[in-house]
Amino acid sequence: MQVTLTDEGRNIVKRAMSEQLGMLKIVYDTDGCGCAVSGVPKLQLVSNKTETDIDIKSEDGDIPILIERRFQVFFDPKMTLSASVKPGRLQLKSDQQIFHSRLAITY
Repeated sequence: MQVTLTDEGRNIVKRAMSEQLGMLKIVYDTDGCGCAVSGVPKLQLVSNKTETDIDIKSEDGDIPILIERRFQVFFDPKMTLSASVKPGRLQLKSDQQIFHSRLAITY
């Protein structure tokens, strides 16, 4: 799995990381969605990597990105994280689809 960050996307992530040190984690949240395959992507800054997390390759490697191994199936092998039309938010997409167009980074 690989994530490319645009310059604008990288700036948003680095701004969030300057407020709280950590690693960016892509989460597939299924709480309240009805079943385990209906969920929404979220971005979190986490301080520790768990035993179920795996590293995602980023273009230049300057931003550590994680995902839980079991959530890989819900995403595409190559994705892009870019600035959203809403200021301070991010868009996660691939060539096939847009996963979320207004992601906030939570702590």
